Amino acid sequence: GRADSENRIKELKYDFSIDDFVSHNFWATEACGNFIIMAYNFMSLFRHALMNSDKKKFLKTIRYELISTPAYLGKTKNKHILYLARSLKTRRSFLSIWEKLKVFSLPYSTEKS
Repeated sequence: GRADSENRIKELKYDFSIDDFVSHNFWATEACGNFIIMAYNFMSLFRHALMNSDKKKFLKTIRYELISTPAYLGKTKNKHILYLARSLKTRRSFLSIWEKLKVFSLPYSTEKS
């Protein structure tokens, strides 16, 4: 198959803003880059282990589905109302991730020997 590295670079650039920081110190810039790569790897693990979708979702989509969409603030007359799960489809995807999280285990032991 074709290499997918261009898509990973785009995702790091647009979703993780890897090209938006500049430091006068080389080592500080390297440290920031390493933290961004670490965050990307955590999100990739999350995406692979819990979302397990047939369509690859970018961070922007995951943020929208899991953070923005599950609840929003609305107003009727003089009352503020917190609406949960705008649609049944969104609620199902959100709950499926929580169900997978209940049975999720790391592929290695984290206990001290």
